[in-house]
Amino acid sequence: MSDQSHKTLTGALLLLAGGAAGAAVALLFAPQSGRRTRRKIERNLHQVSRRAGQSTQEAATRLHDMIEGLGEQAGDLVERGEEMAGDLRQQLLQQFERGEKALARRRRQLAKYDE
Repeated sequence: MSDQSHKTLTGALLLLAGGAAGAAVALLFAPQSGRRTRRKIERNLHQVSRRAGQSTQEAATRLHDMIEGLGEQAGDLVERGEEMAGDLRQQLLQQFERGEKALARRRRQLAKYDE
């Protein structure tokens, strides 16, 4: 998980915890009637829940985008690796051919001395 996604998830969890703590404090110190206080707490919890859901969705979207980007990068790396392997193969074949030609020249030179 990326640092940004981790921070977003942590923020969402802290938001939920803060909302719950705020609701509890509101219950303890509320000068309003119980019914009114319960409605207010319910609204606040609903807002906190909605915000947490949005934060979670944003984190999921970022994570999805990050994974998608990593997949594209992996594909690019594989393609580049294949190109490099092909280039290296060509270079090795050229070196092998040069070696064969040098060996053939040397054999011809040595054959002249055997005559």
